[in-house]
Amino acid sequence: MSKNRVKEMLYQVMVLDATNQVVAVFDDLVEVTYRKQINKVGMALLTVPDGHPLLDLIADDVLISIYISYPFKPAPAYGTFFDYIQGWKLDFTGIYRDKQTATDSDGNIYYVLFFPSMMEILSRYIIAYPAGVIDKTTWEQPEETAVIANDIVRWNCTEEATVANGRLRTATRIRTLHDAGAIAGTPSVNYTASQRNVLEMLQEFAPICGFDFDVIERADVGHAGEYEVRQYLGQLGTDRSTSILFDMALDNIESANLNGDRLREKTKAIVGGPGVGADRLYEIRTGDNSSATNEYEVFVDASGELTTASMDSVGDAKLGELKARAQVSASVISSQRYLYRREYDLGDLVTVTLGDVSVVRKINAVDVRFSQSQQSDVRIEFANA
Repeated sequence: MSKNRVKEMLYQVMVLDATNQVVAVFDDLVEVTYRKQINKVGMALLTVPDGHPLLDLIADDVLISIYISYPFKPAPAYGTFFDYIQGWKLDFTGIYRDKQTATDSDGNIYYVLFFPSMMEILSRYIIAYPAGVIDKTTWEQPEETAVIANDIVRWNCTEEATVANGRLRTATRIRTLHDAGAIAGTPSVNYTASQRNVLEMLQEFAPICGFDFDVIERADVGHAGEYEVRQYLGQLGTDRSTSILFDMALDNIESANLNGDRLREKTKAIVGGPGVGADRLYEIRTGDNSSATNEYEVFVDASGELTTASMDSVGDAKLGELKARAQVSASVISSQRYLYRREYDLGDLVTVTLGDVSVVRKINAVDVRFSQSQQSDVRIEFANA
């Protein structure tokens, strides 16, 4: 019996209208590259020649979805055998923002179209309420950090981000954005925040909360084309550290490096609170990695905070951001056993071995590239320790 021949990965780019209905599908682009990141804005770059029909569909906030396929073997029915077949999964959703025009040495014109991931929507808003507004810029009683993060989204990015609710201006909602609610069990803190960027605030809270977040399409009936900000306790993906091993000896890593990350580390925070001169309030915070031979100071301006507890939270957050975390990056080799989106995905915990070092790491970023002939290349980055 002859076996079906399938490619390891293929792609399709779908263009969607305001209700997320597909209006066009393309698989003939000069190049498709995209980067997915945990708790950060990803980016897709689509390169097309002059006159390509995709150019006629481009306008602000037009959505694209990139689907990729990979071979998989379905469970056989009794008495039958199935060879590998091609499966498809949504891998990236982006919103149009900009384009670049370029020419090659022969004078041919090409356009590079930029599609940030849906998380980019959060970067458009700030916490636009006056200082001291309870549950909008001030959380005086210790509140769970996930609740604070959800409040920030709710009152600045959704249908409740209105002048009638006290916001300085009514926000324009993108793709009918919603908050999906807060997860339970995160640390409680006192906090104040005003005029800060929403995305930056969520990125600051994520390591404190011990959660990942993303902007995804709503799955509930009656909300097609709408998106929500979802929190994930622990990590976006799945713990596969006992089953997925990346190791040069297994021929599933082409190249890799381990960076200790200590050059940028700070371990002592001098936090400046309200007041001026000799009357200014200061707090000293110590990071996890501080020692007699590893004392590096940083000043943290917390003049807008009203209590020492909230000053401490700001200082701890900065030290958490500046903590050295060993970083591993690798260029992976696709194989029938280790294939992106089939065996592992963004946010998964996996085991990585470099020489005599074996560590469990979260897949923190994925770079995918497709050439015009549908040849693919995948590179992954692992989260800092």
